Amino acid sequence: MLIKKSKRERKAKVNFMKKYLKKFKCSRCGKIFIASKYRKTNLCKQFCMPFPDVSKEISKELSYIIGVLLGDGNICITYFKKGNYKGKIRSSKIQLETIDYEFNKFFEECFKKEFIYANIKTIKLIRDKTVNKKIYKNHQTYQTYLNSKSLALNLKKLKEEIFSKKFNKSYFLQGLYDSEGSVKFTKDKRYPNSFRNSINLMMYKPLPFFENIKNILNKFKIKSYIQKLEKGYRISIYDKQSIQNYKEK
Repeated sequence: MLIKKSKRERKAKVNFMKKYLKKFKCSRCGKIFIASKYRKTNLCKQFCMPFPDVSKEISKELSYIIGVLLGDGNICITYFKKGNYKGKIRSSKIQLETIDYEFNKFFEECFKKEFIYANIKTIKLIRDKTVNKKIYKNHQTYQTYLNSKSLALNLKKLKEEIFSKKFNKSYFLQGLYDSEGSVKFTKDKRYPNSFRNSINLMMYKPLPFFENIKNILNKFKIKSYIQKLEKGYRISIYDKQSIQNYKEK
């Protein structure tokens, strides 16, 4: 049953649109769209968000973004399954959710430097979380997110083709290890009172992915070892000199 809106409600909606919204003509594609009066650009956000030319070289900010998206970051694109719009994009979202506020803000800053018109935000979320049948109440996380069809499609494509492009390897590794890397301290069996440090990267990715990471680390004179796990693989750095080289790079 459809509920008709009263004249008062319709009038309030019209007044709101007149006060805060305005018609724009996209300077790139010529499409007419309605947006906030206070927006700084007349580019339609959904389709004409400018994407850099990645055929020559990828910037350090974009290399970091791709590294993060291969780790904790996520590109979610949903499609219509029925009706006249079947097969077309329904919604798209680029997001990063962690417990580290500084990490999220740095990701946001890199995004704003690379994509000036991107309306990316970081918010705090407090909700219950279930991990291995254990409930953690009032679990606090930070979510950095952006809704853009064009950026989601372009970044998803670039993420799949990253190793065939020319990119900033140092920033790419930083983004990847910031999101999925870990440091482990284990007792050295040869010397009972000493510990052995290692920098690890564990992901549910195929072996060729880790071989590419190993080749990048070798260029920085960082020795690494790939180990097969029950699910996925792990690449570890044990050598003291390699750990020092990793810190410097």
